Amino acid sequence: MITMDIVLNGLALAEWDFGSLLDNSKDKATIWGGSILALAGIIGLVAGGFFGIRKLIASPQSQNQQRSWGVIVGLVVLGGSLLFGGLDLLLNISHGANTTISELGGGTILPAMLALVGG
Repeated sequence: MITMDIVLNGLALAEWDFGSLLDNSKDKATIWGGSILALAGIIGLVAGGFFGIRKLIASPQSQNQQRSWGVIVGLVVLGGSLLFGGLDLLLNISHGANTTISELGGGTILPAMLALVGG
């Protein structure tokens, strides 16, 4: 026969709270987001390499139909940064932007810029 103590002890072990749910979902979203960005980086690197090789071996008549060198370099650079930097790189960029916006809004950068300009 199951007693009430065993049932209550079993429920106490299976207890969860909303905070741990959010922490765990944040961790999972970070892992999945990083994996998706790494996959996008691989696709960018492969596409940039493919288009670069294709442009190099194309005949002069068909080079106007190929991707531009700017697009090819952009694919390789963005693909490499996403593959090797991933979510950490994007988080660092957004943190730097947040700091800059906070300093602009707080009035620490604007007075210094006005003093340099002479206004």
